[in-house]
Amino acid sequence: MSRRFLFFSTIIFLSGHLWAQDSLLTVVAESGDGIFSILRKQGVHPKKYYETFLKLNEEHIKNGSELKEGWAYKIPDAPDSFKKMGRAISLPSGDETSLFGTELAKLDLKSEELKGAVYYLIVEDSGQNQDFISTIATNLASRLLVNGAKVYVIKVVDGALQKNEMALSQQYVDAVNKRYLKNQGKYQRLLLLRSNGTLQGKNLDLAFYHHDGSNEGQRLADNLEMIFAKNSKKVVAVENSQDVLKKKGNLFLAKNILPAITVLYISDSKNKSKEGKLIVRKDQKALTQMIAKGMFQDYADLEIKE
Repeated sequence: MSRRFLFFSTIIFLSGHLWAQDSLLTVVAESGDGIFSILRKQGVHPKKYYETFLKLNEEHIKNGSELKEGWAYKIPDAPDSFKKMGRAISLPSGDETSLFGTELAKLDLKSEELKGAVYYLIVEDSGQNQDFISTIATNLASRLLVNGAKVYVIKVVDGALQKNEMALSQQYVDAVNKRYLKNQGKYQRLLLLRSNGTLQGKNLDLAFYHHDGSNEGQRLADNLEMIFAKNSKKVVAVENSQDVLKKKGNLFLAKNILPAITVLYISDSKNKSKEGKLIVRKDQKALTQMIAKGMFQDYADLEIKE
């Protein structure tokens, strides 16, 4: 069935639709498309793959660079495309898709500073802050991607699973470890963005956690903490408390997941307990920038150490 579907799909002619042909993705050129724009829409670095695109499609390019509207063009196989480097994983199904859709055209490679790094960003909250936390994760992923990293953003779409701590932890372990083994030998880190309760105030409390005995997890937590401490409104006896990882499900996660795990716990600053927390403004852009800086610093520290 799959072979038959692929064969017939090559004769479908609908503007904007994608299909496989000769093992290469083909895309129908739309009005105003040039080589750069058609590659960007697929998350492919245009400068790097410009010549390859020309060779694949030389018979259907006018005046050296003009595309024919309505013609299906072959897209180079680019393992480093943003579409392949930025992935979204939905649990409990485990379905993996491109993290970005139309936003791919807006991404532009800035550097290869994080080349070889693989990040897992888990979005976990009470359900009331899904958009806030998800936006931070997506924006963070784009910052890491455009500097050469591979990023998996993992979200739970089943409310019942969110309430089952052990089952949820097992899902995380299964999804992450499978991909960790495929990327074995690379720098790999997991950041769990966790929120509980409604974030209603103008300020947020932040706390960082890592599993006892994990030097890599501690170093990332320390680097994140250092960046946030410089930008927090108030520093409150910051400590890497382990309480959040001592619960049954969390302990299972920390002990069984392969990459080093660091937890960023976000809560409303109205909470009475301030021990081990930093107070920052509720600003998605600023939070994203600071998390990214901490992650960049952690990778740089590793490079220096080696």
